[in-house]
Amino acid sequence: MSGILVTVWCALRTWPKDEQRAVFQPTGVAVFAATALSLGGTGTFDAATLELIALGLPAILLGVWLG
Repeated sequence: MSGILVTVWCALRTWPKDEQRAVFQPTGVAVFAATALSLGGTGTFDAATLELIALGLPAILLGVWLG
């Protein structure tokens, strides 16, 4: 549900795809980071989960940087 409100908001503004993407990506990353911090703060993550996050984080950051 993290992207639905942002998608509707951008659609109502009739922005070009590039502008919409400039809003979607940082918003999605912020929501996912907040979720990860919340889950991490409650002790939900174990060592295997942290290894997977470390494995995927470079690809996520590269995708965000490339747009």
